[in-house]
Amino acid sequence: MNHHRLFKLMRRHNLSAIVATSPENIFYATGYMPFQSVWNRFSKAVVVLLDQPDPILILPLAEIAFARDFFGHSGPEVIVFGTSNFITPNSNDLDASEAWIYERSLSPRRSLIDAIMEVIVRDGAKGGVAVDRTGAPEVFDLLKSRALEREIVDRGEELWRLARMVKTPSEIARLSRAARLNEDAIDAAIAGVGRMSEREIERTYSSVCHAGGGHLQHWTGGAGLRAGAFHGSNTMVAVPGSRFRFDCGLVLDGYCSDLGGTLQVGGLPSSVELHTYQALTAGIDAALHKLESGMKTSNLYALVMDAIRGAGLPDHKYSMCGHGIGIEPRDYPIIANPMPPSSSFMDTPFDPLIEVGMVLNIECPMNILGEGGYQHEVTLVVEDSGARLLSKRREFDVIEL
Repeated sequence: MNHHRLFKLMRRHNLSAIVATSPENIFYATGYMPFQSVWNRFSKAVVVLLDQPDPILILPLAEIAFARDFFGHSGPEVIVFGTSNFITPNSNDLDASEAWIYERSLSPRRSLIDAIMEVIVRDGAKGGVAVDRTGAPEVFDLLKSRALEREIVDRGEELWRLARMVKTPSEIARLSRAARLNEDAIDAAIAGVGRMSEREIERTYSSVCHAGGGHLQHWTGGAGLRAGAFHGSNTMVAVPGSRFRFDCGLVLDGYCSDLGGTLQVGGLPSSVELHTYQALTAGIDAALHKLESGMKTSNLYALVMDAIRGAGLPDHKYSMCGHGIGIEPRDYPIIANPMPPSSSFMDTPFDPLIEVGMVLNIECPMNILGEGGYQHEVTLVVEDSGARLLSKRREFDVIEL
């Protein structure tokens, strides 16, 4: 977690606490991915107090053993709520982990709200409390009803996203590893284009993701007229002379990768196809060579779009040309024209500056109904000297049959 950035934002908005309820933000704050979110949406939370580096994790008793297995003897303070289903031992013959679990099962808080209230009241600060309620929608209204004499601020998930825009070195390393695994999966998958069905190609991609410790997030890939805007028929084998577009992503250790490209099946692309792809790639290159920290997001968008139009596609239009990436496949910022804010934590209009430590996807697609599509998407990190690629800059690939 980028403590420095989160605390700076909290001070700016006069907050002394911020609550997260989404699995993603709980993971971001603690490193723990809630197990129950996989198959049972028990509410849970994490509370971060201003200038206190250790968050407080609040879990249902049904999940306490998973947290103990994850953290071992270290980790944040853990508070539990709910009714215990553990059998009371008749002796003290418990190992350290069982004793830790048993001790916490003796006095659980009645509910998630009671546990959050305990942390906030114990803190004793007077600033506001921002609430991300994406994982437990009831939290905001219940906190408001408790009359804490403190401002309870909605849309706290947007403050978390603003904090997450700038990555720590360890996050950048995770995103780099995710990009490498994604490239390995892509290379294995596209080797079967023209020989395997779209369904088999997707399975190849997914199997390499899993073999490398990752999980499939999305796969869109196909040839022919539908390749520009649809998932594909799943049964079609790309024919010689067709153009195959792919856009695919995975999650590795909680961090996402999202990459894409274009290839020609069984021969060289036509001069028109090559011209189109090279123009889209000019947008990628403009970001790589001219991106600077301190420029507005809208300026980066204009830079990329102007490069594409100047390289031979004067009428090209697209609502954005990229996005941040992290624990969500589309983190802030969205590389586009200035946007209306969706919360009080965002400037009006929302057009954040590019900052050192941001990890961005520059994405230049083109979808043509009735013809097919193109895609070129890379991941880069913003450094003092400019942009550094975390993924390949792909040429117009050719698959020989």
